[in-house]
Amino acid sequence: MKTLILGGSGFIGSAVCTELQQRGAELSLLCRSPRSTMQAENLGATVIRGDISAPMAWCKQLAQYDAVIHMACGFDHNMAEIDKNLIQALITGLSSKYRQRSLLYTGGTWCYPNSPKAPLNEQTPFSPLPMFAWLQQHSQQVCNSEAVRGICLHPGIVTDDPDHIPELLKQEFASTGRVAMPCTNDLIWPLVDRQRLAKAYYLALDRAPAGEHYNVAEIEAQPVFELAKKLAQRHAVDTDIEIKTIDYWTQKYGAYCQGFERSQNLSSAKIRDHLGW
Repeated sequence: MKTLILGGSGFIGSAVCTELQQRGAELSLLCRSPRSTMQAENLGATVIRGDISAPMAWCKQLAQYDAVIHMACGFDHNMAEIDKNLIQALITGLSSKYRQRSLLYTGGTWCYPNSPKAPLNEQTPFSPLPMFAWLQQHSQQVCNSEAVRGICLHPGIVTDDPDHIPELLKQEFASTGRVAMPCTNDLIWPLVDRQRLAKAYYLALDRAPAGEHYNVAEIEAQPVFELAKKLAQRHAVDTDIEIKTIDYWTQKYGAYCQGFERSQNLSSAKIRDHLGW
C-alpha cells in the first residue's frame, strides 16, 4: 500500500514508519526540515517536501497514494486553524470517484472526560480538553466523511520506557533531581508503548471499516504514583513523591500539560476484539 505519513519523524510517527515498512508498505514522508528529510532517506522512504501549514503546495500529489496517516501537530497558537485547513485539503485531495482512499487521523485520550473508575469506551461522549476541542471536531469530520475511508485512533499517553514511565516525569526528575507528579497521588493515566501503538496504526490501516474510532491503551488505568515510585527506585532516590499543582507543570512545560490533570481509565476492548491488537 502506497502511504503518505504526516509527522513521520516524530515520537509516534517514527515508530509507525518502521512498523509499516517492516510490513511492506511503500512509504513517503512529508518533510519540511533537513533533519526530517534525513530521517526519511535513512528509512528508504520517498521525501515529499512541504509543510502542514501550506497543504495546497503539495496536496496535488495525493492522487498517487492509497492512504494518508496524519500524526502531525505543531502546537502553535493557530494549530486549530492549520489542522482545519489541512483536513479539508486531505479529504479533497484523496477523494476519487473510482476508489475510496484511506485517511487515518490521530485524536487522543484527552478528547474524553475525567473517568478514573468507569472505563471510557468509544461510545462515551467526548469532552475534550478546551485547548484541544478542535481535535475532537476534526476526528469526527474525518470519520463522518463519505469521500474517504476515515478512521481515528485515540491513544493513551505514549511512552518509550520499559516501565512505561512517561517522558514528563523523567524530564522533571532530570531537571530537579527529585521525583514529582501532578495534582494528587490517586491520579490514573492510560498508557501505550509507542511500538505497540505503531501496530495499532498498521491494523487500522489494514482492516478497520470506514468511520470507526479506536481507543488505544496497553495499560488502561495506571496509578501514576506507582510510576513515580518506580522512577525513584530506578535512580535510588527518596521515594517520598512530591505532588505539584497543574499550574506548575503548565508554566514549566507548556499549556498542553493541562491534560495530565485528567484521571482516566481508557478501554481498548474494541481494538483488541475487532482488529486483533
